[in-house]
Amino acid sequence: MSYTYDLSPAASFEDRYSQFVSFGIPKADVDTLRATIKDMWADSPGGWSYEWSAFARKYLETGNPLLASFAYGFAIFPCLANDARRKAQQNQLECYLKAAPSFPVKFERRILAIPYQGGTVSTPVHLFSVTGQYASAPVLIYTGGVDTYKMGLHAIYVALAQRLGMTILGFDIAGTGESTIPLSVKGDELVLGIVNEARKLGNGKVAHLGFSFGGKLRRRYLRWARGEPMRSFSRTTRNSGSRSPGYLVRPNMAALNSARSSRLPRTSSPATTTAGTMPTAPLLTGSPTKQKASSRRATRSAPATIICGRPATIAAPSSSCTPTPTIRA
Repeated sequence: MSYTYDLSPAASFEDRYSQFVSFGIPKADVDTLRATIKDMWADSPGGWSYEWSAFARKYLETGNPLLASFAYGFAIFPCLANDARRKAQQNQLECYLKAAPSFPVKFERRILAIPYQGGTVSTPVHLFSVTGQYASAPVLIYTGGVDTYKMGLHAIYVALAQRLGMTILGFDIAGTGESTIPLSVKGDELVLGIVNEARKLGNGKVAHLGFSFGGKLRRRYLRWARGEPMRSFSRTTRNSGSRSPGYLVRPNMAALNSARSSRLPRTSSPATTTAGTMPTAPLLTGSPTKQKASSRRATRSAPATIICGRPATIAAPSSSCTPTPTIRA
């Protein structure tokens, strides 16, 4: 089954050009692809997935499976809409696992059986740790959005594992990447199941960091942790200025300066954390126009987060510009 919609290759390159380069795709190659690709959906010369996959094969042939996996990831963009993109995702995983022995941290891929709708759903997760000793460390769950999946967040996962000393757990939110369940309100069960697995994996302390649509799921879990009613996905999803309680992380790139050589993808600004607290700013209020403008100036697609224990008690937002959630495990 295929799904397509009106999307211009030129507009896609305009929007994502710097991201392609920051992932390590040579600028000359990005320029060639920009000039060559004329159709987002055709699986033929000039088609988005076709041309990106051709460059991925070239990178693999020259001995760079990690770069090949990134290129296959871009071949999937903006979604798994047809067979060509689903094949690209299979190739991406093969290249990524081939590159894994060279990662600068311990890496493990697991398939978890997560409770879902009265049964279970097989959910691939990727674990990153400096030591590989999961039981003694907190676990940071990191989720992306609807068009950036876990393998595309590799450099961020590695940098966070190196800088924070935590175990990083990456997975694809419902309806994206390797997830086999549809995007719906029921997708909360997947997130909560992952949180429970993360508690058992580590020392019981779990953080959930998300950007873009992944931040929306984080905020829904925050409401669940407080015992508040859950809302549907009909509300806006990112930096929305909703008046519901929640936090928006203030980006802190200072702690990741040493990782700049890793070419952190410019998909978001990772924040730093300890096992107990994370600097945050309250969600925006006011008119939607002012919210959007202020949000862009202050955060530039900053991720959102929840810190939780067994379970956590999270302090309510204050009037201060930098409140810190209080965590009681």
